Amino acid sequence: MEKLFCVGDEKTGTHSVAGLFRAFRAEHEPEAHDLRPLVEARLRGEPVDDAIKAYVADKERRLRLEVDSSFLNGEIIDLLVRWYPDARYVLTLREPRSWLDSKINQMITYKSPRWIELRALRHGPPEGHPPEERALAERGLPTLDGFFAEYARFNADVVEHVPADRLLVLRTPDIRERADRLASFAGVPLDTLDLERSHEFQGPVKHHVLDELDPAYLKAKLHQHCDAVVLPLYQAAASS
Repeated sequence: MEKLFCVGDEKTGTHSVAGLFRAFRAEHEPEAHDLRPLVEARLRGEPVDDAIKAYVADKERRLRLEVDSSFLNGEIIDLLVRWYPDARYVLTLREPRSWLDSKINQMITYKSPRWIELRALRHGPPEGHPPEERALAERGLPTLDGFFAEYARFNADVVEHVPADRLLVLRTPDIRERADRLASFAGVPLDTLDLERSHEFQGPVKHHVLDELDPAYLKAKLHQHCDAVVLPLYQAAASS
């Protein structure tokens, strides 16, 4: 098979995609502890592309992965496409409200200090909330603008940089149901995919924070940020 990168955002199914390819050299967020600081530096505007290139090349020599699945890949998508023009890229995409709910559940349940800075760089600090977002402020979470603007930016970057013939947009609920399409895209037989591992790492705790927000306000914020790219992309993936 050709090298495959899964580049979806957090909580969109990157863990499940890696699990499907268990018969191959596949990993979910391989060596994230090494790549994360470089991504953080890049988001701060520091000139670290050469250091990222050296690290990625070294990882390639050591791990020889056929499937590399991580949201961190999406944060360096412009570099990966330049270095791996013949690779294939899978963008797992989740409906925005469902994504936000899962993301919030993860952030409340897993408060790892290692990820706090990256989350602040991506979604903004936990401050500046309007009164309508008191439920987020009370839990030390970013604003809805911070969440949704980043989700839109992330997915738009992938679509912008990956050639259409090298990109498969796969909705999160379709990971198992359209495994045949994923297998064909990757150039492997369907029976080599482990369908029992298509729903891995589901969030164990539901905090229902979004239920405390005004539904109309939440919907307006979602459409403000996601109408341009995310929702049309999601709808197109559903019908393709």
